[in-house]
Formats: sequence, structure tokens, C-alpha cells
Amino acid sequence: MLLVDVSGSMNTLLEGSSGTECCPSTDGGPVGGGPACMVCPTRVGALRGALDTFLQSSAALARFGLTTFPKSDASFSPVGCAPSTAEAVALPQPSTPDSPGLLSSQSSAVRSAVMGVGSAIPVSGGTPTAGALRFAATLPALQSAGRPRGVVLITDGLPNCNPNNALGCSNMPPPAADLCTLGNNCTGQYCRAGYLDQVETVQAVAALRAAGVRTAVIVIADMFTPQVTTVMNAMADEGEATACPTTTPSCLQRFFPANDEASLRAALVAALQQVSVP
Repeated sequence: MLLVDVSGSMNTLLEGSSGTECCPSTDGGPVGGGPACMVCPTRVGALRGALDTFLQSSAALARFGLTTFPKSDASFSPVGCAPSTAEAVALPQPSTPDSPGLLSSQSSAVRSAVMGVGSAIPVSGGTPTAGALRFAATLPALQSAGRPRGVVLITDGLPNCNPNNALGCSNMPPPAADLCTLGNNCTGQYCRAGYLDQVETVQAVAALRAAGVRTAVIVIADMFTPQVTTVMNAMADEGEATACPTTTPSCLQRFFPANDEASLRAALVAALQQVSVP
């Protein structure tokens, strides 16, 4: 299962490995005669391109399905935090036998849905990663033994959106400022939902692994803060589909980092290999 973050931050420009600053305009020219710059893709643009190529070349390797989060639901509170309640492309039922036609059909359906990210599938809201993982755990195709089962989580930010978070703006003493994932906006309906939801998210990954499902974590960003690295490593460790052996001292990033379309495509290939281990 491809579990894909479509939160609002996925619209952020992605500089990649070029080291050249992104142009603030879309026509490729710097504003006000500034320094040289480049037209950068958005994170979601890199996602669409990488997944399209990856799914074409990997169709025969796995039964692909797609779930995105957050769910688009204007009635949900906190706004932008609705967890997944349905697959964008359902995994085949466990009793359905593999065939070239089935695998090709699944891959094509996921490719089509991915091309709709940003249009048919809105890119907005927060990052209810724990809720998405808990939803994945309910899917029959991920509950049935007999074949390797895995989740490839693709995200670009810290998990939040937990309205029952132990961290909250009313706590005394208040949580550390860097635990608010919304800057200074962990107030009102985001008093708890705006804070980092590491505990519940790591527990959701662990619950999947206890059920026999590996989870690989891919993170799209130009740079990775110590906080992001710590949280994503904790998730990757529990998922037991790491980018490098956890016993290796030099393995400082156990998640799969990606900062452009090419590195995201490579991360997808490597992550699929790890979640396919029996």
C-alpha cells in the first residue's frame, strides 16, 4: 500500500540538490533583478513524476494500492485533519490470485489516481499520519498472511492532527515551542491537534508491524532538521523496513530521504524492496 501525504505543505517548492535558489515567480525569472534562480517543482509535482515512472517500471513487482491523507472533509474538526477512511485505489482482495493482468491493472489505476493529486485529490490540510496508518491496519489485504505485506509511507512533514494529543496549549508548563508544528498557531481547534503527534504515530507503525506488516518511511524535503530526523527514524525503526541497518553506527537516517524527483524514485525502489521482505 502506498500511503501518501497530501497535506498543504506538499505544495512547497523543492530545490533538490542543485543548491540554486528557487525563483519566486513561475516564469523562470528572478523578481526585481535578483540573483540567478531556477524554476523549482513542488513537492507534489516531484511526487507525481516519480510515482508515475516508478509504477510503470515496477508494476509486476507488487500489488499496488493507494491511500492519501488527510481526507478532504470540510465538516471535520479540527479543519484539515480528517483521517483516511477509504482507499483511493483499493488493494485486491487476498483471495484474488496474482496475474500479469491484475498487477498491470492495479499499477495503471494507481498511476491514474496519482495524476489527480492536486486536482481530483486536493493538496491541503494537516498531517494525520497516525490516523492514516491505523486505517491501513484495517484493510483486509494487509491483514491476510501468506504473502509479504507492506506500507510505503510518503510524507514531507511531522505528524500532527491528533485532537487527543497529550501535548496541548493549556498544559502547564506549556510544551516546548518546537513541538508546535504550526509555528505559533497551536491554539483554538489546534490547541492539541497542532502539536507533534510522535507517540501515536510510532505506536501505529508498531501495531502494523505486530500484525506482520512492514512500513518504510520516505520523507520529501530539501533538508532534515534534527527533530524531523529523530521522529522519522523512530517510525522507520518500528516499521522494520529501514534505509540502512539499525545496528550500523553510521546509519543516521533510517528513513528514505528524497529532495527531488530522481531521488524520490530511487527511494521508492529501495523502500519497495524492504517492505517485500517476508
